[in-house]
Amino acid sequence: MEQRVPGLYMVHQSTNILFDIWLTLLMKQFGPVLAQRIAVGASVLLFFWSIFTFIKVVSGRPPWFLAPLLAVLSYGRIFHYGFFNFYISLAFALLALASFWERRPWSYALFILAIILSWTAHPLPVFWALAVAAYVHMARNSAGKARIALLSSAALGVLSVGLYERIRFPNSAGSHQGLLRTLLGITGMDQILAFGHRLSIVSYRSVELGMTLVFVLLLFQIVRREKKLAFDIPVQLYALSCFAAFALPSYKFYFPGAFKNPLGFMGERFSLVLAILACVVIARANPKRWQRGLLLVLAIVFFVVVYQDERSLVQLEEKVDELVIALPPLQRVAALLHFPGATDGFTDNLVDRACVGHCYSYGNYEAATLQFRIRAARNNPYILAETEESDRLAQGSYLVQPRDLPLYQISSCGPRITDLCIRALKAGEFNGSVGVHALGIISATPLQSESP
Repeated sequence: MEQRVPGLYMVHQSTNILFDIWLTLLMKQFGPVLAQRIAVGASVLLFFWSIFTFIKVVSGRPPWFLAPLLAVLSYGRIFHYGFFNFYISLAFALLALASFWERRPWSYALFILAIILSWTAHPLPVFWALAVAAYVHMARNSAGKARIALLSSAALGVLSVGLYERIRFPNSAGSHQGLLRTLLGITGMDQILAFGHRLSIVSYRSVELGMTLVFVLLLFQIVRREKKLAFDIPVQLYALSCFAAFALPSYKFYFPGAFKNPLGFMGERFSLVLAILACVVIARANPKRWQRGLLLVLAIVFFVVVYQDERSLVQLEEKVDELVIALPPLQRVAALLHFPGATDGFTDNLVDRACVGHCYSYGNYEAATLQFRIRAARNNPYILAETEESDRLAQGSYLVQPRDLPLYQISSCGPRITDLCIRALKAGEFNGSVGVHALGIISATPLQSESP
């Protein structure tokens, strides 16, 4: 364990560290701004070509007509959430499965190497890849009814895990999203919803529905052409994964004895896996020219809308930087920000980047989760050490304590995205009690706290 500053320290762990180590090394050479651009750009290239390679190996043909969809998935919801350890872990897991699928002596060595790299980034894709590899191995040695029995047994195992999680941890399931949203999640196309805009003529949802239409048409083509589709291993993997999307909790997943706190955003993470498996299934189709063209047009629409939203987000970040740099050095700063469509609170993390080398992001969640290398002692003067406290701070329901002061908060104070204000909080007040202008609504009461 390596001491950094009083109350904050680093621990040695084997997983959830790869992207962090890579970014740290780049920062030493290029500084934080250029380092994050290099790291993120390289991660996207790794992810795109990992999907491409996996689909090519499993389907037996290069999926060039799916390249627009793969590009969208590479820049989709998980990318915008910033879950880059999970992101690159899934990329290495796909490369591992591609090596395993080829069944050559050297490919098993690559499988082990890729699994090790995947583990250093995040554990979830490793568990998934090992489960898929085990299923593929058993399915290859089975035929006919035995393979259907294997599928049924695997589904029963998934159902057992799902029932255990839901019964043992009742708050793991989260709220029901509705039948249509659930069905779209099964295709994995909800990864296209980088920001949650309402349905409009040109929006993420139009891209989502358009690509789902192409997927359904190509799937019907495969069903009509192949009579024994139910015995196909990729189809079984996709069907089993769709069942898992229903059976497993979509909100949190608890690992008793492994992690003190649950892993969140399970539905969003798993939908990316579903999207990739869906691409594997339809990669054997022979799309018509208009279907290829539609995928390309929809991808262009997606990136145009993403560019517009990212431009607004950059303006928001520049304003946060401007407010933070005006503070005296080494102050504690929190944020209560609202960006139209970014409903998951990740705009709060803009303060983390703005504080690099200048201040302390008081509500940073990483230390509190006990899933990252950085840890915080209770009542340290730099960061909240409990997940409940950091969640309440992000939601506006945190009761400010004397020990927190001085503490500055950045919040929305006008109708435009760049209308931000900063003020010093006072002991005894809720950090969201003073009017926070969010999406045109002034809130005069603290926001309700929810579990992560």
